[in-house]
Amino acid sequence: MGNPQSRDAALSAYASSLIKFKARQLDRKSVLRGMDRDDIAQELTFRLLAELHRYDPERGASFDTFADRVINTAIASLLRAQKRQKRAGEAHAVPLDQIYVRVDDGMATLRDVLSAADGARRTGADVEDRAEAIMAIVMSLPPEEREFALLRRDGTDASVARDMGISRRQVRNIMARLRARFEAAGFGDF
Repeated sequence: MGNPQSRDAALSAYASSLIKFKARQLDRKSVLRGMDRDDIAQELTFRLLAELHRYDPERGASFDTFADRVINTAIASLLRAQKRQKRAGEAHAVPLDQIYVRVDDGMATLRDVLSAADGARRTGADVEDRAEAIMAIVMSLPPEEREFALLRRDGTDASVARDMGISRRQVRNIMARLRARFEAAGFGDF
């Protein structure tokens, strides 16, 4: 690609797509607390632009390789900084009634905006209820489907097929029937 001298050249198609991919990946895992996808992408872009002067095509590496290394190093740096903050006690929890957000008719605390379902999810009460409901559905299944569900919980389609002595097509058919049962019980996409 040559030595990029401008911002547009630095953000090649590969570098741009890599930054978006890494930002989406980190955002999904919620490993960088306090940063959303756009913040992460902006930070990675900034780090790439800050290191641009170090790229030397004479060293034999393509710019895409350089960008990949800079982005991965920036991610590692961000993760280390977050761990340092956590160890140092710099990351403090803030009560929900001290965080204000803009709503249609002015400002409200985050506690007022969040629903009861959000509260149950945060405290884990919802998880226990869901686990009990799932187990009740599994125990109400016919014996073959119950055995299948318990095996599938811990294994793959291939291992279940092997353990039960059935084909993978039969595994997919049983999975479809189980999905229908769970969706009918209100579990949506199972």
